[in-house]
Amino acid sequence: KKVSPAGTAKKPAIRIVDTEYNDTDTKLREVLTNLSETGDANRRKTCVLLLGRYRFVRPENLSELKHQFPNLSISYKTIHASKGLEADHVILLNAASGRTGFPSEITDDPLLDLVSTETEPFENAEERRVMYVAMTRARHSLTLLASVSRPSDFVSELRGEAEYGIASGDTNDAVPHVCGECGGPLLPVPARNGRIWYRCGHEQLCGNFVPACSACGKDMPSRERTASEATCSCGKKFPACPICSDGWLVERAGRYSRFLGCVRYPKCSGKAKLP
Repeated sequence: KKVSPAGTAKKPAIRIVDTEYNDTDTKLREVLTNLSETGDANRRKTCVLLLGRYRFVRPENLSELKHQFPNLSISYKTIHASKGLEADHVILLNAASGRTGFPSEITDDPLLDLVSTETEPFENAEERRVMYVAMTRARHSLTLLASVSRPSDFVSELRGEAEYGIASGDTNDAVPHVCGECGGPLLPVPARNGRIWYRCGHEQLCGNFVPACSACGKDMPSRERTASEATCSCGKKFPACPICSDGWLVERAGRYSRFLGCVRYPKCSGKAKLP
């Protein structure tokens, strides 16, 4: 369906903000703070609509948020309940994969297939219609709070098409590393022990993961296709893996002696002798 907008945007109208485990509230406050600071003090309150696929997504501290941002008119509705409504800015919560994520993975009763003669021509057809409703509630901007560890298929698709002009919510707007297995984005995911791992955004289809640099523990060393070394943004250099394009070699202890092995072991068996 071709959408004819009522106005012209001077900057990207859709922004994706990555959220990690237990920091959704912090990221939501950051988005609201930005909307509050960019609003016009001489005009009416800026209308902000928080949307969720289900009722339980509603922030428990909604009253506190309304008090903290008095120049914003903040409300929450499920996407279905928002049909016919508009807001200056829309924030879509819980853009994550999973049974109660978005798109929802709760399947319809098989008995419905017996009485329905129409077959949907594309994947997640009904959920895509719900997503369309959510996106078209916004007059000026749409912000998606997207899970890093459980990325939504909708978020991955938006990021994968340059024509959508999606803006990153991160302050540094860093270019994500590209997965050597499928070409998707490698996204940083914090582990419980505090370490950072880079997991492919196409988690359900690919499953590729790479550890962060052992020197800085934050970024991921990368290399040109024909380069013999992988270099991290912190300046640390590693021998490139001779087999895979994502990994690099680190010293490991073998049965008889020490050697250089790929950080993606056992997924990759690349190795070399110590110099």
